[in-house]
Amino acid sequence: MSLSVSLIPESGPSRTASATKALVHRPKVEGSFKLIGARVYTTDSARDTEGHGSHTASTAARNNVVNASFYGLAEGTARGGFHQQGLLHIKIIFVSEFYSGPVAIGAFHAAENGILVVQSAGNSGTLGKQTVSIVAPRILTVAASTIDRLFIDKGFSVNFFSLNRTKVPLVYGLQAKSYCDKSIARVCDPGCLDTSLVKNRIVLCDKEAYNAGALGSITPIPWTNISFVVPLYIKEMRPDRNAPSGDILAAYSPVASHSTTTTDRRRVKYNIISGTSMSCPHVTGVVAYVKTFQPHWSPSAIRSALLTTAFPMDPSNNPDGEFAYGSEHVNPVKAIDHGLVYDTVKGDNIRFLCSIGYVEGTIRIVTGHNSSCPEKTLPRDYTYPTLTAAIPVGGIFRVNFYRTVTNVGVAISTYIATISYNSKLEIKVVSQVLSFKSLMEKKSYNVTVTGKTLKPFLMVCASFLWSDDNHNV
Repeated sequence: MSLSVSLIPESGPSRTASATKALVHRPKVEGSFKLIGARVYTTDSARDTEGHGSHTASTAARNNVVNASFYGLAEGTARGGFHQQGLLHIKIIFVSEFYSGPVAIGAFHAAENGILVVQSAGNSGTLGKQTVSIVAPRILTVAASTIDRLFIDKGFSVNFFSLNRTKVPLVYGLQAKSYCDKSIARVCDPGCLDTSLVKNRIVLCDKEAYNAGALGSITPIPWTNISFVVPLYIKEMRPDRNAPSGDILAAYSPVASHSTTTTDRRRVKYNIISGTSMSCPHVTGVVAYVKTFQPHWSPSAIRSALLTTAFPMDPSNNPDGEFAYGSEHVNPVKAIDHGLVYDTVKGDNIRFLCSIGYVEGTIRIVTGHNSSCPEKTLPRDYTYPTLTAAIPVGGIFRVNFYRTVTNVGVAISTYIATISYNSKLEIKVVSQVLSFKSLMEKKSYNVTVTGKTLKPFLMVCASFLWSDDNHNV
């Protein structure tokens, strides 16, 4: 799991830089940033012996490096999301509830001090609904998606073992299982292989073959392995956003084995890895990029801009829709020129904790001061760019949402709401026209959603768009 925080210095004179096929003017960032220290609490050294931290950190903030590749694969110029940022990079290997989780508590105080925390969703994807493990609304939660290209190896393969021109028997993991289930025997889960059946053989599976005494392993392709952790539950849409996480080339620790096996002595400067951890630093770099253009935007304003300016995704390829990929695919260039944002105000995060049933004593553990719950609120009233509700099974339903938007586009502007209807829902927006006279002016509106009986576990989606002809939110 990855968690990243962007630390952006004050801006200086503007200059021209390229960003995702578009030329834009970006404020120059002054100052030189270096790694000034590292601390670890569970081992004797903070050195990255696994490569994970080096890989994710360089994805977020690496300088341009020419001729980067993994044994010739993905060769080209590598660059981080935003190379002029300082990066606070933390690795957390356990999950817990809001009131006791160090990340959730830290993110609360970071948000209160103008810092946006980005974290990978940690969900199990198609293995089950409600499996996102990172749910604190003040954290920008990132889902994992694949990339739009393949690496051509031209017949060259990167093997983690050597045959020395000798013939070696091949065995399928399913045929070499010990006492485990067939479904996990195919991927050779820990303790799943019978050592007498795999010793000194090539095993067709994904992992753990070496620990059972195999000479090597083979993975059928195409294949992308996405890791996940145990989930918590919340009544909000998660993840927020998705970003590339499959086959990501980035810097790697010189003391780590790219095959993750102790017997492999080879070392590389760059490695190709897949996982939810790879998506997090992509968005962290984007957050830093947006911050340089909009230095006065709050963490929630930046999050809102990213969530409402996305590249659309095809729901037919993702049966869980927005609950699978969030508010679609991140678009950094579009996010810097935005019209309206959903900006939280002081006390919103505390009211949200109250709305999900936390008592004042527990909330004070999170906030560090004598917070209270002044009035009854609902989780769906949190200032957030999506509207989500769980509907009771049976009968006609009616759900109300209340939202406030802040004008960050053009001072004098008028936005009109256009509704994308769903046959199962009736949607009404009041007021349907929002007129602004100044920047940072706030306007509120209500959304009422009604419908008839829905089937259990059915997800129904619709949308509406605020537009002033120049900005679409």
